[in-house]
Amino acid sequence: MTEPTPEALALSEAIYEEMRRNSTHSGFINYRAAIIAAYAAALPQWRGMESAPKDGTKVDLLYPFPRGRMIDAYWDAELGGHWVRKEPRWEAGNLLPEKGWYTVAYPNTEPLAWMPLPPPPVSP
Repeated sequence: MTEPTPEALALSEAIYEEMRRNSTHSGFINYRAAIIAAYAAALPQWRGMESAPKDGTKVDLLYPFPRGRMIDAYWDAELGGHWVRKEPRWEAGNLLPEKGWYTVAYPNTEPLAWMPLPPPPVSP
């Protein structure tokens, strides 16, 4: 997990204190870590493009307006060195495997920033 920003930490502490004052549940104290983790995960940690991985690792990219965010993008050296993403493709009502999806690229626009993908949800 990435470390929470000072703002996220302050907000989570304020929420925790307010809930603690208004709660009689003895197990409430355990929620503090969950609140901090949730706020840290919710705040994007954008990074400069000079540090973006170009080894096929999927990341999220931020492009200038009007493009916005490109999720699950990766560097594809085989397509001339562009950031690309896969767009789902269906045939006869069935979703094809990812290798059969459309490849989408914005070759005339450079992304401004990147961030790692969030971790997948944890099953209860």
